Amino acid sequence: MNDLLASQQDALARARKRSGDLAHSLKTPLTAIRSNGEKLIREGDRSTGQEIVDLSELMESSIRHELLRSKLTPTPDARKSDA
Repeated sequence: MNDLLASQQDALARARKRSGDLAHSLKTPLTAIRSNGEKLIREGDRSTGQEIVDLSELMESSIRHELLRSKLTPTPDARKSDA
């Protein structure tokens, strides 16, 4: 039973790391996309530029939410110490 729990803890830790790595790797491209939207707005294509900015903000918000969620979800060790 202990081996199974340890295996699940390891899998959860790996999943958290992967989700964090993925979220961080998306931040730079999203910044570039947002920048392009802002450039379109400055150049007069307000509708398209604003849509790009709005969508990039929505994606950034989702990423922040998932990163926060992965950090706040208690690990099995933390749950044991609460008991």
